[in-house]
Amino acid sequence: MRLLRRDLHNNAAQACLALERWEEAAQCAGVALEAEPANVKALFRRATARVSGGDATHAAQARADLEAVCELQPRNAAAQSLLRSPMLNGT
Repeated sequence: MRLLRRDLHNNAAQACLALERWEEAAQCAGVALEAEPANVKALFRRATARVSGGDATHAAQARADLEAVCELQPRNAAAQSLLRSPMLNGT
């Protein structure tokens, strides 16, 4: 049941990203991460939502999520690219 919950919320996060519903996407990814804290997709989706939403108050969490993705998948080009986002680098 835990894995089903993870998958459903991960899919919901992706749908919310497509609809540009940033806060909802971050929340759904967060629920997926409760079920599996090292889920690369959920970490990346939450970070994407935080960066796309443009709220600098979430920059530290977005950076931490992306760094966790890069630690789990060192060749993840999408995470590396998002880490270079101006919001995460103070510009």
